[in-house]
Amino acid sequence: MNHQALFHEIAGFCEANRNPELVEKYSRYFKEGYDAYGLQKGLLEAKIQEIIEREQAKLSDYLPLCELLIPESKYELPSAAIWFFIKLKQQYTRDSFLAIESWFDSGINNWAHCDAVCMELIKLHLRKKIISMEDLAHWRLSSRPFKRRASLVSMIYAMNDAYPADSVLAFTDPLMQDKERVVQQGAGWLLRETWKKHPSLTEAFLFRWKNTAPRLIIQYATEKMSKEEKQRFRKD
Repeated sequence: MNHQALFHEIAGFCEANRNPELVEKYSRYFKEGYDAYGLQKGLLEAKIQEIIEREQAKLSDYLPLCELLIPESKYELPSAAIWFFIKLKQQYTRDSFLAIESWFDSGINNWAHCDAVCMELIKLHLRKKIISMEDLAHWRLSSRPFKRRASLVSMIYAMNDAYPADSVLAFTDPLMQDKERVVQQGAGWLLRETWKKHPSLTEAFLFRWKNTAPRLIIQYATEKMSKEEKQRFRKD
């Protein structure tokens, strides 16, 4: 497999199908900037499927290609790497998780890619028991904000009998005073989802943090509560 040739094939396909109007349309969702080709929905997925059917290769064979795609600034190129992993999800191993982990150090730098990796890839690594909560614990210490965010967003999908809500809340503790907005949003999202299933436990956790956590976390965490319920978590 010629990884450089495949990289240029994907980049050339994106260039040939660029749409500046779509770039302008979606740029408002990305405060950190949106450098994209603007492909119509479904085009990139179809292209990756075409390559997979043509090459008849294993997921492990695509890892070097994904290493080329992930650091690229054009939005669709890291997206292509994610699509390879989505399409070949039956082949996940410990090595596929380690590859994903390296992405956060080399190129995952927006909320959309971060959350797609959590929702589509890490979720299945957790559910297949290829990894555990402990494999994500050191992500909380990363200097990369989106890696810290990913540790929290991934916990939304880890919560089950093996990882009960109290363990998930304890996992969240070290990031409850994080100064990065994207991490605060991730923490609030996790707490909001935990509250839906375990309101009493989550509210006790929020009471402990209501005076010291950034308000954005509390805002996101209490988003689905009634006005009266939200009042209880105002800062003293």
